[in-house]
Amino acid sequence: MLFGLIGLSMFLAFYMMLIGKPRLPAILALICLGTIPVVAMVVPAYAGLLPRGLILGITLAMLMIFAAYAIWPTPPPAREVPPDPGPGEASALRVALLSVAAILPVMLVYLLFGLTDVMPVLIGTILLVSTFDVNSTRQQAVARVLANFFGGLLGMLIHTVLWTTPTLPFLGALLFVVLLGFGKFIFSGSPSAPIAVIACNAMLIILGSALLTGTGSLSLFLTRVFLFSLAGAFAVGVMSLLWHWFMPKRSAS
Repeated sequence: MLFGLIGLSMFLAFYMMLIGKPRLPAILALICLGTIPVVAMVVPAYAGLLPRGLILGITLAMLMIFAAYAIWPTPPPAREVPPDPGPGEASALRVALLSVAAILPVMLVYLLFGLTDVMPVLIGTILLVSTFDVNSTRQQAVARVLANFFGGLLGMLIHTVLWTTPTLPFLGALLFVVLLGFGKFIFSGSPSAPIAVIACNAMLIILGSALLTGTGSLSLFLTRVFLFSLAGAFAVGVMSLLWHWFMPKRSAS
């Protein structure tokens, strides 16, 4: 019953995105659907604490974004972006079903084995599927997997450098430099910008997980990065196969 309700809720979240509804609420809902049921089953004492923590974290993130726009109120000039036709209303249901089919196997493994210690892997998988490009080629799929891997390694490297000066100002300065580089590349609007977004997400997830669990060992870091990359490769591979098998080919205009 729980697995079916999670699948139905994820389907509705994907469908809302595909028919043009705001993406951010749907993505946040997907993250909550992927984490709260697993933690509630494995550690029932945290069933109420985790939702409150997620709400607090989301609220803090939104306040920081509003503060950034208050400091820099002038929006950047709009870039000429070709309109994305999307999957079309006729295919929205099919795309949502395929997206859920790519996530549910990973979700089932987490529910069966209670893998709360590698929860960032599930979050990264959900983010990959929710931002998957319907028109991505095989080369782009490989690039996404590699971006996931090297982004995770970068997060591990930042954590290692941080321990030379384990202070909050040094962490802030280090993240500012790294994220400034990512932001400049993403804002350029190049075809590789979505790959940079994936690498940045992977870096932040691995770094956040490392900060949460402490110093750890090199083998622990490498295991975490390996599992993260493996889940990403599974998500991208399954999505690519499902799209090629079940989605109709678009005629070239």
